[in-house]
Amino acid sequence: MKFRKTLAAIAAASSLTLAAGAQANAGGFLTDLWWNPAESGWGANIVQQEDMSFVTLFLYGPNGEPTWYVAPETRTFALTADGLPAISGPIYKTRGPWFGGPFNPTQVQATRVGEVSVEPLNSRTVRISYRIDGVTVTRDATRQTWRVAREAFASNGYSGAMSLLERVGTNTPRVVQTTGRFAFEVGATQATIRFDEATATCTYTGPVTQSGKFTYVAGAYSCTDGRAGTFSVTDLETTQHGFSGRLSQTLGPATLTGTFGGTRR
Repeated sequence: MKFRKTLAAIAAASSLTLAAGAQANAGGFLTDLWWNPAESGWGANIVQQEDMSFVTLFLYGPNGEPTWYVAPETRTFALTADGLPAISGPIYKTRGPWFGGPFNPTQVQATRVGEVSVEPLNSRTVRISYRIDGVTVTRDATRQTWRVAREAFASNGYSGAMSLLERVGTNTPRVVQTTGRFAFEVGATQATIRFDEATATCTYTGPVTQSGKFTYVAGAYSCTDGRAGTFSVTDLETTQHGFSGRLSQTLGPATLTGTFGGTRR
C-alpha cells in the first residue's frame, strides 16, 4: 500500500497523470525485452495486453546466481504527456517441480516479495523501480535489439492513411487526414518511405535506427506538389497484417504531428 501511495505521489508531482481505468493501452507499447547494455545479465521482459501487463524480472540474487521474479498483474496507474502507460503491481518469487521430471502442480508456490513499477521516459527508455525483500532499486532500461526489421516490411506496399494535427503559431490547430499507398525501402543505415496520395507523391528519406520492436527514421521529405520540410518517424512497427507509427513533420511555419498506418496490399 505504501508503495502504491508513493507511485501516486510521483504521478501527481511529475509528467505523469493519473489514469482512469483502462483508458490508454498505447497499443502494447511496453511489450518488449528491456535491458541496460552496460549491465549485461539483468533485464525485464514485458508483455502488455490493454491495461494489464505481465512483467518478468531476471536478476542476480544476493549469492550472485540468476534469479527470476514475476509480476503477472501489473496495471496502468498513470499516463505520460504522450499518453504512454506507467504500470505497477505486486511481484512474486516462485518455485515448482524440476523441469526434467513430471509436472506436479501442487509443488508450485508463489510468494509475494514486493512491488514493481515501470515508467516510460520516452519511446525507447523506461525507468524500472522495484522493492524486493525490503531492498528498493531504481534502474533505467532500453529496448533490446537483436534483429533489424528491414525484411519485415511488405514488398508490395500498404494501403493506409495519415491523421495529423497541424499547428501554426497561436492559430487553432486543425486535423489533416489523407489516404493513399505506402512503400518502404529500409536499408542498413538509410530508409525511404514513399506516400502516394491522391494529388501528389511524398518521399521521406533519412537515417534509420532500430530499438527493440520499433524502427525510427528522421530526415527530410519532399512532395511532387512542392511541399517539403523535415520529419521524424517514431514507434514504427510492422506485423503480418500491416504497420503503424508516429509522424512529426514541418511545412513552412507549420508543425504536423500524429499517427499513420496501413494494411498489407
